[in-house]
Amino acid sequence: MEYALEIEKFDKKVLDKSISRIYFGDAFCQNLIPNKKVLLETYKKVIDIGKEFSFNTPFLNDDNINKELSNIECLYNYNKNFEIIENDYGLLYEIRTKFPDIKLNLGRLLTKQKTDPNIIKK
Repeated sequence: MEYALEIEKFDKKVLDKSISRIYFGDAFCQNLIPNKKVLLETYKKVIDIGKEFSFNTPFLNDDNINKELSNIECLYNYNKNFEIIENDYGLLYEIRTKFPDIKLNLGRLLTKQKTDPNIIKK
């Protein structure tokens, strides 16, 4: 079984030996896209301690698709061993076109996953 942790910044919780994967980035708000410097620093630290890295991306407008593509290119140029949790079809298309070997997973916004048991009414 894989244990993961979603973080907003690198801290000592990441060092827990039971955690094998780190999720970074906001999956819901395009106003919380990390800047390249913070993203790359976090990625380097996660890789250095031997953990897997997953980058969350939100639903995006056209301007922010370019910003997120720039972030992905920054990670890709450093090390191609990461995955993207994808929540926008436009960004999905661009990633597949420009970075065909990046591992992608559809996020909650695209899989229609019901996360609250109170949502389902019988």
